[in-house]
Amino acid sequence: MVPAGTHRYSLNFKGIPYKAVWVEYPDIENTLKDLGIAASATKSDGKTPHYTLPAIYDPATKTGLTESLAIAKYLDEKYPDKPILMPKGTEVSGFVIWIRILFGKESEEWKDVSGWHSERWGRMIQVLEKYE
Repeated sequence: MVPAGTHRYSLNFKGIPYKAVWVEYPDIENTLKDLGIAASATKSDGKTPHYTLPAIYDPATKTGLTESLAIAKYLDEKYPDKPILMPKGTEVSGFVIWIRILFGKESEEWKDVSGWHSERWGRMIQVLEKYE
């Protein structure tokens, strides 16, 4: 199970085959429980488990997990023979992709961010577009 967005980028970039499954909001908890994926947080009462997406389930290792950073780290750890998603010190790239998705390619906010550091972030994301 893989939602659209950065995880699709990650799996395409690493060349790992996957099957994307759309999960409706009311079905998230039961779907993740059925796959043995733990809750990622607790609800506001501090006790009730809160199940969220994104999530992946890797049938090769029978591992399921949530949270974007944890998923990227897992993929790098379990598939080291594939291109690395997060070289040390580059965790910010996922955040930059998120900004572009959140505000949109044509937004003033994205134009501003893509120009940071002598347009480094914009060039980095442009290279990754082929994995969308």
